[in-house]
Amino acid sequence: MNMKKNKSRYSLVNLLLPAWCFMMTTMMFSACSTDTIDTWTEETALAWFADDIPFNYTFVTEPEQTTQMVKMIDIQLATPVKNYPRKINIEVAQPLHNPQSRIEFVNPVTVEAGAQSAQLQVTFYRTPNLNNEVDTLVLRIIPSDDFQPGIVGLTEKAVVVSNTFLRPEWWKGDTASTLGEFCQTKLKVYYAVFGTVDFMFGDSLWSLQGQLATYKLNEYSKAHYGKEFRYLTDSDLPL
Repeated sequence: MNMKKNKSRYSLVNLLLPAWCFMMTTMMFSACSTDTIDTWTEETALAWFADDIPFNYTFVTEPEQTTQMVKMIDIQLATPVKNYPRKINIEVAQPLHNPQSRIEFVNPVTVEAGAQSAQLQVTFYRTPNLNNEVDTLVLRIIPSDDFQPGIVGLTEKAVVVSNTFLRPEWWKGDTASTLGEFCQTKLKVYYAVFGTVDFMFGDSLWSLQGQLATYKLNEYSKAHYGKEFRYLTDSDLPL
């Protein structure tokens, strides 16, 4: 008799348990469905700067009569291609420190029909204070009718202007250990040798191209300053 009762009870549990699980699952999903969850859709449009490296511009390599210069800063997009122009809004996140300094930018940025990237146009002006200081303007991508700010950490861009040599982004780590501490004189020599401040050492300073570049720097430095390149300081004067 007990065995029959146990079997009946067991059969009843088997019947009710799946039904109970289904009911609880349905209730959970019903409760969740009342909340709106932001998800990526094919209509989502995001914009961000191509990197987090400050955009540096210096007039030091330009002729004295050059008083302004237009440059373009790359903006990356994640968006469906559209057959009409759209806009990206930009605001000043941090103004220039010195009232004499002048940097202008085109706002909003136009994304042309069919484009999958954009560029922010920036105009730099050569002002007297830049002979003695560097100034920085920070720009930020903000929401527009067409685009939202994209990748966190890449929605702001520091824009730096000067009339002196600025330390290149590549002058760090092993490169700085080999070339020595950065100074204006070193970069003047570097520019005199290569006609650019871009990285001219190939894959590394120890590559064949890197060793040749270092040799050229040392030969010029010894001929004009009487010492190897890595030992130059801003107190050194040409021979």
